[in-house]
Amino acid sequence: MNTNETLIEWLLRIIDSKAHGIKNSKVFFCLYSKNYHLNPQSALELGIAMMLDKPIAVIAVDDQDIPNNIQKAAFLVERITAEDKTDIEKTIEKISVILNKEIQC
Repeated sequence: MNTNETLIEWLLRIIDSKAHGIKNSKVFFCLYSKNYHLNPQSALELGIAMMLDKPIAVIAVDDQDIPNNIQKAAFLVERITAEDKTDIEKTIEKISVILNKEIQC
């Protein structure tokens, strides 16, 4: 077996393990923080969620710019300030209400 075949097998195994968890979820949450776009695992998980047609909720931390394609794919985009506990609590409550409605539909 050559190196490329080993790499492909490894990649397929990783995708399969991630897809299983995402497939069993009702909603995919994306916590979009400063270095989110630099993490290949984050991109892989988001891509799998999109391929599985999962509802995507994006939480942006500290005014991070969210790419337009991610905003368009999301049914929910919320922003929080990492250091503001009250802001985080309000956002969690708001998301809970929205998700309860979304899941019941």
